[in-house]
Amino acid sequence: MNMQSITLVVVVCATASVFFANPRRQINQAFTLLSLWIALWLALLWTLNRFHIPNPVPWIKAISAIGAFFPWLLWWLAHSIISPECKWRELITKGKYWLVGGSTLAAIAVSNWFIPSESTRETRIWGAGAIIYNAGLVVSYLSLVGLGVREMRLQKGIQLVEIKIFLIGGAISCLVGLGFTMVAPMLGLTDFRGFAPIAVLFFYGLTAWGITSQKILDARRLFLAVLRRGGIMVGASVVMLIWLQYAGDLLPSGVAMIVGLSATVSLIVYLERRSRWPSFSDRADVADQVRLEILAAGREEPDPDGLTERYCRILREWGRADKAVIRSSDNPAQQGNPWSLATDGPGLTLLLEERWVTPESVARRRVTPALEEIDAFLAKHQLGVVVLSPPTRGTTPIAIGLGRREDRMPFLWPEIEHLLGWSELIEVALSRARLVKRARETEQVATAGLLGASLAHEIRNPLVALKTFAQLLPERHQDPEFRVEFSQVFQKEVARIEGLTEQLLKLSSPRKPIMRTVRLNEIVLECTTLMRPKFAEAHTELLVDLTADERPISADAGGINQIVLNLLVNAQQALAGQSGERVVTVRTRLASREIMLDVADNGPGVAPEQRERLFQPFSSGKINGFGLGLAMSANMMRAHRGSIALVDTGQPGATFRLTFPCPPS
Repeated sequence: MNMQSITLVVVVCATASVFFANPRRQINQAFTLLSLWIALWLALLWTLNRFHIPNPVPWIKAISAIGAFFPWLLWWLAHSIISPECKWRELITKGKYWLVGGSTLAAIAVSNWFIPSESTRETRIWGAGAIIYNAGLVVSYLSLVGLGVREMRLQKGIQLVEIKIFLIGGAISCLVGLGFTMVAPMLGLTDFRGFAPIAVLFFYGLTAWGITSQKILDARRLFLAVLRRGGIMVGASVVMLIWLQYAGDLLPSGVAMIVGLSATVSLIVYLERRSRWPSFSDRADVADQVRLEILAAGREEPDPDGLTERYCRILREWGRADKAVIRSSDNPAQQGNPWSLATDGPGLTLLLEERWVTPESVARRRVTPALEEIDAFLAKHQLGVVVLSPPTRGTTPIAIGLGRREDRMPFLWPEIEHLLGWSELIEVALSRARLVKRARETEQVATAGLLGASLAHEIRNPLVALKTFAQLLPERHQDPEFRVEFSQVFQKEVARIEGLTEQLLKLSSPRKPIMRTVRLNEIVLECTTLMRPKFAEAHTELLVDLTADERPISADAGGINQIVLNLLVNAQQALAGQSGERVVTVRTRLASREIMLDVADNGPGVAPEQRERLFQPFSSGKINGFGLGLAMSANMMRAHRGSIALVDTGQPGATFRLTFPCPPS
């Protein structure tokens, strides 16, 4: 089989695969028409070269006449990309000038003006019409390239990619084929005619893949990759041919062949390594940076809602998209959530199987109910890509959706691969954050329960006072002084009970930090007041030394309240098994631009093996502890631009120090 027959087989196979991939799509239909026309052109070219034809002039004219309509068919293909809803009759009307131009060139090709009648196989004579014919085709193909460049500024999404591949790539391939079939023979380079099918193979291999593949690649990168590797192979082949031609006189043929092959392979490997242009980096450095940001966010942000917002911002900036959404199967009713697809419908089933989808990948496939449902969903929510994390035991699968891009480009396959990889990291981080949140809520409720007895004792005193006054009310309700005193005591004690219950609710209700101007000493006094009954019950002395002045700080009062109570509870529990004196000291002191709060006990201290992971989640030295109290405190202090640390004061026990920034006096 020669090159023409191989190319003919490739064209027929590519045509069938493109047409049956989605026969209802107009670009597939236009490509099929162009392919059939090229197949006819190749069949005549193969016949001319395969059989000995006494008078080849009519065949050359017929081949040239068929080739004259290639620009018109390429324009037809391009217009099918630009206006996919345009009817066939409208396409013929709008392309009438291209059709007239092709008919004119075809008329020139079949005339004696193109090849005079006295031309023979041995003596090929080209007329003036051949020059006009070739010039007309060159101008036509260059016009198509210009049209493609103009449309690249107007189109977006898959149309932008297909214009690059099909129109510009097709026009350049036709120019190369024209140079091999017409221009080279006119210049006396008849040996180059056999290379024309290579241009067709290149175009068809690229376009057939481009129309049917769901994995869309950037056309510029694709062409440059082909040109780079093609150039390497051609250069190596030339070196091999030159070596075999001149080395035969110096070395035996077998030795020359082995040496030549070894040198050629080494040259190919060397050039492949040395020719990795920056355009082929595929933004790898950016992708690595995004991955580091995702990992850092998972470590720094404990709240799942805040973590989701941070991930959306990272992905939106990376994808240059107008929006980013991250949804889980726990909330299928959310706006724009892929899980809101019918759970028993074909769309969600297909999405779960393939794990990614874009509007462009849907358009390139044969229409099915599942694809129609997914296409309607993507159009409704204006999404450019949706990827799902893999189903992993112990985690909740998530869906990541990005909106339309600012640069009008579709999401390309390398970028979708990045998203699929990142979805696993995001899924694990969000699942971990949700577990931490649930455990944190449980620990907060447990802390509130622990303080319940203390609060009950504190509430009992005002209740006794109210009960006493209520018992005396029937006897002394006529006494004005009693009524005034009763009113004052009632309001005071009810306000006290209300304040105590509000503090209990603060502990059991997790919320986002709200920064306000507060005074640290007041928060510490509230916490120590709550804990004094519990300390008295445990026979532990609580010393309070608030030497810092009343300089205000910006903080979340509820969050600081939780931290101080957690440290007090930890200190009291650390002393529970200790005999002898039990003392917990709480003190504040002021530095130049910061205020420090120490919570110290005279207990056994912290074991050395626990110090390194003291502020890590789920690391606890207590038998029934969750290991979240100190980790939550560290996260809260970071939100306050402060710090928490275990400091060595040279005294027995453990001392935890909170440091808050504050304005200078």
